[in-house]
Amino acid sequence: MSDVKKLENTYSFSLKHIFCSLLGIYIFFIPIKIDKKVYTIFYHIVNTLEEDFIDLIKILIITFLTFGCIKSIYKEKKENSIYKYIRISSIFLLFGILYTDIDIFFIDSNVSLIIKEISINFFTTILVGSFFLPLITNYGLIQIFDFYLGSFTKKFFRLSGKSILSLLIYFFTDYFLGYFFTMKLYKKGMLKQYEICMIILNFSIAPYFIFDYLYSNIDFNIFERLLIIVIFLLVNAILCRIYPLNKKKNSYLVKGSYKEPSKKDKNIYEFLNSNSYKTKFLKEVLGNIQEGISILITFLPDVVFSIYVFSIFINNTDIIQILNSIICPIFEFLKVENISQVIEFMFINFFNNILALENTGFNNWNFLMTTIFTLSSVSMSTNMIYINKTKIPISNFEFIVSYFLKCTIIIFVCSFAYYFYSGYVSI
Repeated sequence: MSDVKKLENTYSFSLKHIFCSLLGIYIFFIPIKIDKKVYTIFYHIVNTLEEDFIDLIKILIITFLTFGCIKSIYKEKKENSIYKYIRISSIFLLFGILYTDIDIFFIDSNVSLIIKEISINFFTTILVGSFFLPLITNYGLIQIFDFYLGSFTKKFFRLSGKSILSLLIYFFTDYFLGYFFTMKLYKKGMLKQYEICMIILNFSIAPYFIFDYLYSNIDFNIFERLLIIVIFLLVNAILCRIYPLNKKKNSYLVKGSYKEPSKKDKNIYEFLNSNSYKTKFLKEVLGNIQEGISILITFLPDVVFSIYVFSIFINNTDIIQILNSIICPIFEFLKVENISQVIEFMFINFFNNILALENTGFNNWNFLMTTIFTLSSVSMSTNMIYINKTKIPISNFEFIVSYFLKCTIIIFVCSFAYYFYSGYVSI
């Protein structure tokens, strides 16, 4: 066979793979303006479904949860009976939230709205993502990111180049799709244990439209916006080298056919050829939908119950006072402004970041609170539950430690910036 013929048959020059990769980039990563809203095509589709087919989405959510609950009662005999009652109660509670106004049962008036938004957004995001994710995973984008960015990410974050692709999924789409995508790579043997832990804990930043929403309500200069990027890089360069991430295994969940780029790969073409992914598109889509529904069945009832129960503690002034007495001297030394509000914000943000956004007025927000909110986008009521349900190798203790370590480093970096660039950054 001639060299020209071999070139035509190579993976990298396949028109199908080039077209699908470009389509995936266009759908997930290119914001466009439609009806005065600047979102990616992916989020335009999600918003259209949530607006035009909201009744069908509600029916499907309740239907899947009900069948999942019935299955767990009759087939999973070893399951804790108390947990079964919690799941049943959560389904009834969610039904009431989706179809009636039951805010009187909650301590905070925003809680029921947050549960409703999380439920609908999770279902729609995973459903739409299931159809389009194969464009990202199956046609060479992962290999390209690995080949060209691997040397940078390994040096600074101890991660493969494909981790940047996960970061882009978080930033341009949604937390939940970011978790789903990252877990898919881990299950396929494309991410090591410490890589998935690093990405889930530290790369799950706020989506870009959250940044846009914050910047439209808070007056930040260009220096402060650039400083957030510097803080992100610095914080993650530190966190990847300390507990709990330095204790994670440098091994894959399964031994797959994927191989990371090495010196033997002289160019991108050879690397693509040695790592071609041959799963059929439709099979991949159906597998994604099945996995997404399975996660929905176990994830949502726990989210509903946890947000309902822990919302009681949000307005507990005794907890805030105890935290104030412990943290206040440190914050005073670091010249942090609005100490009581920052501490309360950190407490609520750890429980649920959207609730922290709703409960805190923008008039009192400062650079420190914005940085913590955007870069530490992990919450006990959603992220921790998702981690537990998908068996990601992160314990609850490690999750809590990671959050407070990240906040601590952010506070010190912001304090450092305040001392050296006073007048530009106010913390």
